[in-house]
Amino acid sequence: MGLPELYLYGKNTQSISFSDFVNRELILFSNTDIIRSIPSLMDGFKPGQRKVIFTCIKRNLTTKELKVAQLAGSVAEQSAYHHGEVGQIES
Repeated sequence: MGLPELYLYGKNTQSISFSDFVNRELILFSNTDIIRSIPSLMDGFKPGQRKVIFTCIKRNLTTKELKVAQLAGSVAEQSAYHHGEVGQIES
């Protein structure tokens, strides 16, 4: 069951009705939030947890101690995380 990715606003949008916001934007957010919040039956992990495990195995970090900030940087680098400042260098 895929929802259409119909966004109601762009750079030139002046206003959006409350009804359109709830019935379109909020549904897209809720669907994405559910995907991130419910563990998979396949392995019991949520997508964010799966990224951490993937990075730890790929970098052989299963027995080493490291700071959370270092692990977060590694996860962002290895899993093509597209939010925040990691890996977003503009010229």
